[in-house]
Amino acid sequence: MKVLPIILCFAVSAAVSTGCGTAGKVRPDSFSDRVNVKTLEGPLKKMSDFKGKVVFFTVWTTWCGHCTAELEKLMETYNKYKDRDFIIVAASDDDPEKVKEFIKSKNYPYYFCLADRDSLGKSGYQVIAYPTLYIIDKEGRAAACMVGALPDDTFTDYLLDR
Repeated sequence: MKVLPIILCFAVSAAVSTGCGTAGKVRPDSFSDRVNVKTLEGPLKKMSDFKGKVVFFTVWTTWCGHCTAELEKLMETYNKYKDRDFIIVAASDDDPEKVKEFIKSKNYPYYFCLADRDSLGKSGYQVIAYPTLYIIDKEGRAAACMVGALPDDTFTDYLLDR
């Protein structure tokens, strides 16, 4: 049982060192100008295309139970703010065909794409566990980051009312 605290300590320090700590302790530079995603068809899309909107950028996989639960939970947030400048970008780390099959049976109104690990890694916005959620403000800056299952209070009211 002594291994668990060591692993937990390593995971927390890795999350903080990559800019994914508690609210207000994320990298202050622009997320949108440094990160790309791949469309399900293959070409790159710049996250800066979403500037002017609050973006919930989640990196997930089809095999991760917490990830699929988060996608369901984000529907509440989407339904509450869909008439505002808000979008959910769900970037999967799976094979595109698995993602297409997964979303075919769902009715999520999200922008589904593939995570571009190269741009995430080079930008310093690492993904160390699934799901990882970055909340991006309207100027394209990372305002918050959460690793693992979403807490009930994701301070969306604060971000969307700015």
